[in-house]
Amino acid sequence: MSTNGTATIARKSCTRCSKSKKRCDRIVPDCGLCTRVGRKCEYESSKTSCLDPTVPQNPALETLFASEPVASTQLKNTVIRSLAPQTPQSTLVAYQQAIEPWFPIATRLHGRLRSTWDETSLDATLLCLSLALLTASPSSTPNNAGTAFEPESLYLQTKSSLALAEGLGLNSLSIIQSRILVTLFEVSHGFYPAAFISIGATVSAIDALEVHPGGDTLQHRSPDGAANDDEIIMTWCGILVLDRYIAAESGPRSSLTRSRTERLHDLVKPAICPSLKPNQDRQSLYSRFARLVEASSLLDKMHTTISSPTSEQTFNMEEVMLTVKTSISLQTILSEEIPPEDHLYSAGLCLCHV
Repeated sequence: MSTNGTATIARKSCTRCSKSKKRCDRIVPDCGLCTRVGRKCEYESSKTSCLDPTVPQNPALETLFASEPVASTQLKNTVIRSLAPQTPQSTLVAYQQAIEPWFPIATRLHGRLRSTWDETSLDATLLCLSLALLTASPSSTPNNAGTAFEPESLYLQTKSSLALAEGLGLNSLSIIQSRILVTLFEVSHGFYPAAFISIGATVSAIDALEVHPGGDTLQHRSPDGAANDDEIIMTWCGILVLDRYIAAESGPRSSLTRSRTERLHDLVKPAICPSLKPNQDRQSLYSRFARLVEASSLLDKMHTTISSPTSEQTFNMEEVMLTVKTSISLQTILSEEIPPEDHLYSAGLCLCHV
């Protein structure tokens, strides 16, 4: 058995998979299928001790060297093992309680999950892996492998899984949402330049999918189930918020989406802007997220004025003062809309203070 973190691969399938004619990943001491169904995994002793020297010992390399259908299955098995002991239902509950109230980008997650991980698509399991990462906390309780859970290891596993999915040519709205949540994790933990690199890859991925608010190409390109325009809008809003904050934290460089800000705002405002819907509940997901997008827009304007000033100093000063006043006004509105005990956890208020 290897001790450097790589898996040991047997030359032949385990006894149970061989008898039932099931695909076996041949990982020693327990293959993925036996692990998922909770049964004892056994290899013939003469075969277990003799490893195939032609088989890559790194699971990531094994996935890449396999044919595409097999590689996708192996990647999914790896993701499922990383998610254990969580279930699709527990992951959904964690999202609804910890993330959706303030960053609701995966509005149709419930419809993409099934009762078991085996029945859930690879795209959705990757999204759930990112959700598990974002909601994880260090624990002193040993897991099934006998070691304490560390978010850092799950972070590396999630990044590797997304890289493998990209290498396999997979791209969908769920995978893009997974990228967004990983970027949010990097921002919240101060992982730079990782966050800057990740948001660039995320923008490129959604452009490659040709998914934009008001567009009609998603149904033909996304394999993970139908998505409505509201979900596309929320996904783009998540990208805008992160892109603007990362740009402000990364120096004088402009945000990646700045050149298309006006067009995107024209498309998303009718859907999420509370002022355009007088009867809309100000505590709804759309209203609260709209405030966060609004705060990020003001941050981007301030960053633009400071990092890319015009030749007119008077205009620059007036622009800065106007943006500051608007930010203070938004801060006042948010203070009234948000209960005092929740001010500390308001992302919109945090951006107003940047």
